[in-house]
Amino acid sequence: MTPAEHAAKLRKDAEENAAEAARIEQLAKDFPDLRRHVGRWNKIVYCSKTVNTKVTDFETRYNCGCCSDSPLEFWAYLETPHGRVYSDPPSFFIGEKGHFYGTAVAKAGWKDQLRNAGIPEALIERMATRFDYDKERARDLLDASYEEVSDPPDPIL
Repeated sequence: MTPAEHAAKLRKDAEENAAEAARIEQLAKDFPDLRRHVGRWNKIVYCSKTVNTKVTDFETRYNCGCCSDSPLEFWAYLETPHGRVYSDPPSFFIGEKGHFYGTAVAKAGWKDQLRNAGIPEALIERMATRFDYDKERARDLLDASYEEVSDPPDPIL
């Protein structure tokens, strides 16, 4: 990289950082209790208790990619003109990875955990629908794994 290219990169980075700072300052004005949260795998979000009852969507992810019983995280957020603002707390452990092809198993009391934080019932019901779907999918996959093989391979002798 030439000195001129490096200088241009630094200017571009400075512009991007200034824009990000302005965005965060606006979020802080809109949500005075806004705080920065760094989750596992360096997931950085801005969260506010003010939005707990107003969140309109959520994302889920497993806390660990290698563990077969990895906790399932639920991240509720409100999309604003200046970016997402997550509930506070920003994530909840509501289940774990199931044993069948990406299905999830609900943790006892997960609905109460979200209700106690003020998360809207509509989001709780959407997540419950996912758990119900995963339960049915796991049953179907289990049943399919015990079906007779139509043309089994010859044994190796």
